[in-house]
This record gives sequence, C-alpha cells and structure tokens, in this order.
Amino acid sequence: MDVVKQDAKDFEAYKTFLLDQDKRLSPLYQKGNLDYYQSYFEHDFKERSFIIHYNKKPLLLMLVTESIDHECSYFGLPIQLIWRTDANSDERKGGIKLAINSSRKF
Repeated sequence: MDVVKQDAKDFEAYKTFLLDQDKRLSPLYQKGNLDYYQSYFEHDFKERSFIIHYNKKPLLLMLVTESIDHECSYFGLPIQLIWRTDANSDERKGGIKLAINSSRKF
C-alpha cells in the first residue's frame, strides 16, 4: 500500500474513480457540490486529501483540508473516507492504518 497525495499526476483520476463508483455517497460529497465548496473556500483552506493505493487500484480516498486556524475538515464539511466498493476486510484494515499514520504528518 502506498499514499498518493493531491499533487500526484494520477490523484484526480483516482479521486474521480472513487467518487463515481460509490452510488450511496452523500450528495454533500458528490462532484458538483465538492467543486462548489472548493471554489468558494479555496483561500481559507489548504488541501490535504490523499488516496491509499493498493494492488494497482485506488483503495481509499480521505477528503481532508486544513483551515487557516489549523482545524481539519473538508472545506467546512466533515472529513470523509470513501472506500473502493469491492475492498475486503483486510484491505480496509491496512488502508485505515496507513490513512491514520499519513494524516498525522500534516
């Protein structure tokens, strides 16, 4: 497993894949709404989102930003974890462990 940060060339493609494949995703986190929040709040937050990549596929997207006050959210929305829908239990355990360790490095 490895971490793909938002400045990586494949980040947007992986993010789009994970957002599009989750049919139960809350409307708050669907692409159109996220685009709105990002453009509205872009000067108040620093993007810290990342993707956990495993077996040549994106496994987990962690949507997180850091505000100018050093508070974590996702452009004012709750932080969101978006899993690849076919991720098994072992993949999820490894993915969440790596996500927690990666989020400590802000």
